[in-house]
Amino acid sequence: MKLFSAIQYYLSSIPTLLFGVNFYSIPLMFLDGKMLLKTRAGINFYVKALIEIWTIKEVVLDKQYEDHRRLKEGDIVIDIGAAIGEFSIYAAKTAKTVYGFEIVDESIERMRGNMEINNCTNINLIQKRVDSLNDIFSEHNIEHCDFLKVDCEGCEYAIFKDVSDEVLDKIDYMAFEVHFFNDDMIKAYKELTARLSQKFSLIETPSPVHSNIAFLYAIRKNT
Repeated sequence: MKLFSAIQYYLSSIPTLLFGVNFYSIPLMFLDGKMLLKTRAGINFYVKALIEIWTIKEVVLDKQYEDHRRLKEGDIVIDIGAAIGEFSIYAAKTAKTVYGFEIVDESIERMRGNMEINNCTNINLIQKRVDSLNDIFSEHNIEHCDFLKVDCEGCEYAIFKDVSDEVLDKIDYMAFEVHFFNDDMIKAYKELTARLSQKFSLIETPSPVHSNIAFLYAIRKNT
């Protein structure tokens, strides 16, 4: 952990949490196991853990995946690692269609509940372990993706290992959480960025908290 920058980051996040969500309801989570978190963005989530509140703060309030390209009306969005729906539901308020991929049973169930309370009807929630980006596009007949978000705890390298030029040409913008937990991941990251740099301008933003995590943004060079 980057102690000094982590302290700065957490302190700077306090106003966002105090004024961005109904923070006063958190004790309810410990009383009955969950709470309805309401955000100033008008999107609500049932949460069961403090880390989920933090994730919603980063995704919905900080807009961390939109650092270099905002979501737009009419977007086709793919969310790999949808969890309880933080990004998919947030994106669905603007996008035309969202494809949300998640494998964990409990997360799927909770995401369905969060979709319901936010009246989301334009999310295709798919319970599937994503092993190949090529398969996503072929199996779901996706001809174009405006915004691809990837946060799958280290599986990103396998997903992109054999990605075809044809599929990459269908994507305009990508936002990754990338992981460097070991030498193999560091090698895989170098291979991933070398591959993507042929078609995309890449921007890496280090995590202010963790030395083995960063954010990678890929912007198509001709857009």
